[in-house]
Amino acid sequence: MSPKLCHFGCTWTYTYNWPIQKGDAVLRVPTKLMIIADSIPTTFTKQFPEDMAIQALLAAYLTHGDAEDLSKWELWRKSWPSRQDFADSMPILWPTVLGGPKWPPSNDKNENVVDLNRPGFFPPSISGRWNSLNPGPKTRNYELDHQNILPKQVRLLSKAWFDVVAVYPETEWDTFSYHWLIVNTRSFYWIGLGQEAPEDPNDAMGLVPFADYFNHADVAVCSFSSGTGGVLCFWTDSTHSEM
Repeated sequence: MSPKLCHFGCTWTYTYNWPIQKGDAVLRVPTKLMIIADSIPTTFTKQFPEDMAIQALLAAYLTHGDAEDLSKWELWRKSWPSRQDFADSMPILWPTVLGGPKWPPSNDKNENVVDLNRPGFFPPSISGRWNSLNPGPKTRNYELDHQNILPKQVRLLSKAWFDVVAVYPETEWDTFSYHWLIVNTRSFYWIGLGQEAPEDPNDAMGLVPFADYFNHADVAVCSFSSGTGGVLCFWTDSTHSEM
């Protein structure tokens, strides 16, 4: 009675052959297998500036870390989406003719990666520009935490790129940007025991092998916590019939 990892087209998912009751543990992952800042050798991390974002550090490690150290995640990495999957679905990799950014960033850090004069095909909540829709009358104030998504992500990825190539000039753009997108789409919010929550939630990221299949729903169907013995435990929030 163990879960199976199944592939449907371009999607991987878990299937179970028995009913799952609310509160059942469906996955346990030793925390020592997580990819977090504290698990990266200090000989690697000390090469980078102190203000380097966590997602940039994790992506740099996946790109330039020791091959032997990274080998323990080889099976899990084979189940990740491809870079082409990201290019097909994520505006941050779309061509400039559709309003996507111009990659990779040039050495001129002041150059705009996104052409603000080009008509866009994204809603203002993504692009941060009102050149695809006519703004209506403002009837309320909006918080910007989840607005202007594309420009924010472009700034983060651009800085990450400059931080990495300053140490590894031979870095391949496609490889690093792929790992950066892996980190940003498959991470869990993670704070180690005894650590305070950082001001920026992006600095509380961690990759959990195989648990990332539970991390892609608008409404959570499971919860997780760091249990005893250094194990991350996932359990269901509701009862599920046979899957």
